[in-house]
Amino acid sequence: MVEHATTAVFDFDGVLVRDDSTVAYLRRQGTRRPWLVAGAVPALAAFAVTGRSALLRSHASRATLRAFFVGTRLETLTTELEALGHELATTPGLPLADGVAAAAAHLADGDRVVVLSAALEPLLRGFLEGAGLEGAAYAGSRLGPAPGGARMRDHNFHDRKVERARLLGAPPPWDVAYTDSSSDLPLLRNARRGVLVNPSSRLSAQVRAALPDVPVTDVRWT
Repeated sequence: MVEHATTAVFDFDGVLVRDDSTVAYLRRQGTRRPWLVAGAVPALAAFAVTGRSALLRSHASRATLRAFFVGTRLETLTTELEALGHELATTPGLPLADGVAAAAAHLADGDRVVVLSAALEPLLRGFLEGAGLEGAAYAGSRLGPAPGGARMRDHNFHDRKVERARLLGAPPPWDVAYTDSSSDLPLLRNARRGVLVNPSSRLSAQVRAALPDVPVTDVRWT
């Protein structure tokens, strides 16, 4: 099912790619450089107890990634993330095929597609190129250099996604927003229609209770 629109906003993890792309990167780094995991334990523990606080989750995410970036130069990290994004797009079973098809259909109809994600931006760029969605505008979490490695300098999460969309020249209201997460309530609040991808009954009820004036459709994508 595709909601035809002038501007379609897409989340990434759980909408275009099946699993959490940042977790995929951390898992790979932990396998290749297992000594990094010990340094990340405090940040991972903090992330586990942040609950629904967007601010606390953002701080914990930054700390976790900083621990895993130790010893990796920004240029090397960017290359690795782009390659991982391409791999996630082209390995059977990893992209969410219905989501990629929905975005491609919007583009084919001449709609503007904007992908707004907390995923690391080089990874997001690699995925969109690998999936044949180069026509989509996108904003992910940005990286920057840091002593001894790199850091996430702009976490594109929660309300920040709306701000980044404005910077892309795609301010709300949007015609439709696709997401699988309650953290994207700001996206749904700024859309004329919302689409929840593979939601639990709890998420579906939560979103409708929070946004009674936004028409919301549930879809099952594979």
